[in-house]
Amino acid sequence: MSAVSQEICFHQCDPAGYLFFAESFVLAHQAIEKFLSNSRIGRAGWFEHETAAFPLRHAECDYQSPLKAGDLCEMTVRIEKVSSSSVVFEVAAACNGRPCFTVRSVHTAMNRSDHTKIALPSDVRSVLEAR
Repeated sequence: MSAVSQEICFHQCDPAGYLFFAESFVLAHQAIEKFLSNSRIGRAGWFEHETAAFPLRHAECDYQSPLKAGDLCEMTVRIEKVSSSSVVFEVAAACNGRPCFTVRSVHTAMNRSDHTKIALPSDVRSVLEAR
């Protein structure tokens, strides 16, 4: 698991002053990027892998309570599942211990040259399974 904190900015909010729903996906993706950058995979190993890309196949969010501008959002990233060709990340966000949202995103390994689904490369799989 990995933890990341992010203050909610005014530009991320709707006219009522609450976090716009789509921003939860942006925040979660930023937390996953930091998680991967701090792992043995590294940023280049995920975003610039020699043979594979890992596009988003599915994303969902469950909202528990609102966030507003100025709130400090604490996000915890964990790997929920690793399968033969994909990984599921879960990002749980809270403010002062109050659960706010949970994002799950599924990333599938894809061959960079012909864009077909492939097995997770062994170098990536070994790091994901160890976390």
